[in-house]
Amino acid sequence: MGSKGKITAAGAVVLRDAKNGREVLVVRRSTYKDWSLPKGKPKTDEDLPATAVREVHEETGVRIHLGLPVGTTKYTVDKHAKVVKWWLGVIESERRRRPDKEIEKAVWMPADKALKKLSYPNEAAILEEALALESRATVLLVRHGKAMLRKHWSGADQRRPLSSRGRRQSKRISALLAAYGTSDLVSSTSTRCLQTLEPFASMHKLPLTGVGLLSEEEAEGHGPQVEHFMAGLRRQAAERGSVVAVCGHRPVIPDMRTGLLVTDAPMLTAEVLVVHLDEDGEPIAVETHKCAS
Repeated sequence: MGSKGKITAAGAVVLRDAKNGREVLVVRRSTYKDWSLPKGKPKTDEDLPATAVREVHEETGVRIHLGLPVGTTKYTVDKHAKVVKWWLGVIESERRRRPDKEIEKAVWMPADKALKKLSYPNEAAILEEALALESRATVLLVRHGKAMLRKHWSGADQRRPLSSRGRRQSKRISALLAAYGTSDLVSSTSTRCLQTLEPFASMHKLPLTGVGLLSEEEAEGHGPQVEHFMAGLRRQAAERGSVVAVCGHRPVIPDMRTGLLVTDAPMLTAEVLVVHLDEDGEPIAVETHKCAS
């Protein structure tokens, strides 16, 4: 439950192309005897994108990662406001799910039928919104996790590591990168940035590319070069339809954001900016997630 009694939840609209048009993944809930889109509440210290991915898998047997954000639904449950955030879900794999006391069945339903069959008008409206969207590529800009204080580190600043809090944050960031289906990893060559992405790289057996230009030391006085690098990364992601995470430092992030065509704004340690791109590499949606553990 969120602040002041507000209930937060997350879900996904999972679509696929079929012979007679598009289909959407819907569930029949045993307790409520209703038809709905898969969704659920977060676990402790779980960010909503990770919640959406987990809940879809638990309720349907389908593994997904997230594409574009679709919207938010709001309603009242037992006098508490409930807010559900929705994303497009991109299918990775699926298996049959056995019925249980929570979910009677999960089915692929023609989208036009689902628009009429869904028990809640606000979810039908979310489905209608999702049908007009198409995910192409994503860049996730990460500010490194909390590092050891400079006064407690006697070595070169570039080798200053994450603190214990920063290591906890890196695990939370790892779950967030997984939720968006991250396939490529780029980082400043500074230890604190590399360590921020290493848990995800290790878990998913992905290479982690260090770029000296993105370090504080090398980026100083080279803002245009940083912008150029990030613009190239953005365009390449769009061309390939890939999901790229790139980790940097507070002083360098303004130029990194400029290269991503995103308005500058302060980012906290372990904050993640999710930039969704169209086929030309232009931003079409931007999200912010604060991994504050």
